[in-house]
Amino acid sequence: MSRKKKKIRIKLREPAKLLRALLVLCLVIALIIGVPKLFSRGRDGKIALSDYPMLKSALETAGVRTSRSVKGGFTAENLSSEKCMLGGCVYVAFEIPSSRGEPLYLSRDVKITDAGGLQTVYPNCLMLTRTGEYDVTVTYLDYSAVMHLTVVPVTPDGLYARTLLINRYSAVGETYVAGTLTVRDDIEYAYGTEDGVSRLEKETAEALHSMLEAALAEGYTLYALSGYRDYYEQKELYYEAGGSSQISVAPPGSSEHQSGLAIDISWGESYYFLSEDMEDSAEYRWLTEHCYEYGFILRYPKGFEKITGYEFEPWHFRYIGPDAASEYRDLGCRTLEEYCAEPRNQ
Repeated sequence: MSRKKKKIRIKLREPAKLLRALLVLCLVIALIIGVPKLFSRGRDGKIALSDYPMLKSALETAGVRTSRSVKGGFTAENLSSEKCMLGGCVYVAFEIPSSRGEPLYLSRDVKITDAGGLQTVYPNCLMLTRTGEYDVTVTYLDYSAVMHLTVVPVTPDGLYARTLLINRYSAVGETYVAGTLTVRDDIEYAYGTEDGVSRLEKETAEALHSMLEAALAEGYTLYALSGYRDYYEQKELYYEAGGSSQISVAPPGSSEHQSGLAIDISWGESYYFLSEDMEDSAEYRWLTEHCYEYGFILRYPKGFEKITGYEFEPWHFRYIGPDAASEYRDLGCRTLEEYCAEPRNQ
């Protein structure tokens, strides 16, 4: 009987040892596979900070808890429901959760390596030049991910008529017709009211008159220099200026003047002469400070040439309406491309 009991005890111990050995082996395998994945760069968004000591120091200074790795992910500014408007911009940043509760955005090392048919104007920025569905590859340091974008068109007669985006990347055709054009006799036109460029879209002309009257009341005499130009007139000016060899004159279809919503404003004794030096004047400061009150924005600001596609023009103002102009200002936008990048229910 004792031998039988002994045999039973041996059979019970061996499986227990085997089970413990299997558990230890599984744990070792899990550590071998899991730990490097946890602390390495991969699809889960974790990057090994030991590879980036300067980044680790910057994150800790910003209040981000760091050990051996930190989890991050991509976020796109001016993007709503993964839909963007044609001609707008999407700015991509790498987002890291902060111990203070708010996310920390890092854009310096973010790059769009495959624009999927769209145009990259800055390493972390996309210009939406074509409608359609796109998967773009975005990288931060050695981590990469795919972002899906839907670029939707904008129709002139839709909700966005006032903020219709016209630039080198988003043009209107030769058959595009501006709104009701008018010439106001109470506006001081540099070329006189008989010249075709004195025409403006009706609401734009009314707003321009109010703005010039307000400027005059404060001692600033401003002149309306150039308003509407049709496709063919723009084509003639474009090729006279040198065509594709220059960027100072817009190609036909790519000029805001064709919309009737843009106006070149001048001042001073040499009001026929336009130059970047105009930004050093009191008139320019007044305009940029007050134009939004009348529905206008400075269309081509300095430092944003790659986004707008045009050189700095301190004389070129665009009408988008008082509500949109106030929102534009409140959001801190500097270009219409940035403002139009996020669809709004207006």
